[in-house]
Amino acid sequence: MFEKLIHKLFRVPYTLNIRHRRIQKGATTTYIFIHGIGDTANMWTETLNKLPDNVNYIAVDLLGFGNSPSPRWATYSATVQARSLLATFLKLGIRNRVIVVGHSLGALVAIEFAKRYQILTRQLILCSPPIYGKPSGNIYLSKQSLLRWVYQHATKNPDQIVNAYGLGKQLGVVGDSLDVQNDNVDLFIKSLQSSIINQTTIDDVVKINIPITILYGVFDPLILHTTLRSVSKRNKSIKIQAVATGHTIDKIYQKQLLRALSHTTENKRSNNS
Repeated sequence: MFEKLIHKLFRVPYTLNIRHRRIQKGATTTYIFIHGIGDTANMWTETLNKLPDNVNYIAVDLLGFGNSPSPRWATYSATVQARSLLATFLKLGIRNRVIVVGHSLGALVAIEFAKRYQILTRQLILCSPPIYGKPSGNIYLSKQSLLRWVYQHATKNPDQIVNAYGLGKQLGVVGDSLDVQNDNVDLFIKSLQSSIINQTTIDDVVKINIPITILYGVFDPLILHTTLRSVSKRNKSIKIQAVATGHTIDKIYQKQLLRALSHTTENKRSNNS
């Protein structure tokens, strides 16, 4: 009861569960990894194992997923998640600016974090960001409108969501770290509604004045390629890179991601020289 009072009434943000971390003295680069909807920080395990020894990293579970708090009353918007990420950041006592790496929903949270706390953010690496604008044109032919319809349909059919993710695991088309079950599908739906369906990301990302790298799979059905090209034209700090794969971080995607991460450490060394 007291905990609910603190967080709900006084809006004190929760801190997130840190599933993986490496914090050591002397590192010049710190990464914060944020997973996608219905997932946990375990989705980053293989990527973390391939990072160089001289960098720090933190991989968190978002609110409602993994071992992070899962209050039923919360909205699970990108804003709420970003505030909890800041609380976690401050609790760790990190002093240098961080590079935030987000996948799917995590990419939207990363954008919100940078928008609010740009002084703490050195760079963004956004993997498969589902950035959508306001519906326009022929709503029956628009891919964006179709995606919104699919999402809205999903929110009304939680059993279908659970079954779809279960089948995806069996077929090997979604990651093993995904965890969408009957006891947490309501939080999945809240995250979908608050952070993806009702988002302001397309207007937010073009106002962020730090380097942003967007990676996307050319076969990803959830990505609007024209939207990504549009935001990169509106904000010259944004660079987009296509990967010959889909939405998830598979081995092909991971190779491109690791290359993008290596460029961030190279840029840091050149700035210090």
